[in-house]
Amino acid sequence: SSTITSLGSIPFALDFVLSGGKLHAVQQRTELSHAVCGAFQGLLLADLFIGCRKYPDRVSLSSGWIHHIAYSAMLPYLATRGWAHIFCACLSMEVPTFMIASSFLWPRFRNDVLCAVIFFAMRIVLHVAFLVAAVRPSQRTMVVDGSWLPALLLVLALGMHLQWFQSSVRGILRRRAAQSKAATIS
Repeated sequence: SSTITSLGSIPFALDFVLSGGKLHAVQQRTELSHAVCGAFQGLLLADLFIGCRKYPDRVSLSSGWIHHIAYSAMLPYLATRGWAHIFCACLSMEVPTFMIASSFLWPRFRNDVLCAVIFFAMRIVLHVAFLVAAVRPSQRTMVVDGSWLPALLLVLALGMHLQWFQSSVRGILRRRAAQSKAATIS
């Protein structure tokens, strides 16, 4: 799912980045944005369903139930408001998820530090850039009819991303300490 969403986000994210962080520069591409959002919605629900059946220990309240259900419910609303393209630009934040998922499939390519750096760049720095654009009056007026909702949604997601980044760093430090301890025992 992260492969599909990461690839689907490319034209939208490029519009945003190449314009210097202007939401109004993100082209609608209505058919593509609706297809990507629909695919993301289906993948979220499938992930939640399969996760609950096959790996329930990995489906937590914040990473599964609330996160997946909230996004699945929100996507049709964003599409009807004409904001799907903005969401698709934000889906570029799925690149770290792709990296994490890949590390489960190909463990020898796992690089926790690289993943944390890319997570920070995509889910913190880029996220803040989207948030700054979403609170600017000119951007809100031109793109989302003056609504504060996209900015609010970005704030909520940013809190979750900050929590996940903190957990990631703690996990890296914990694994390094365990490796160091194992090396001194050997």
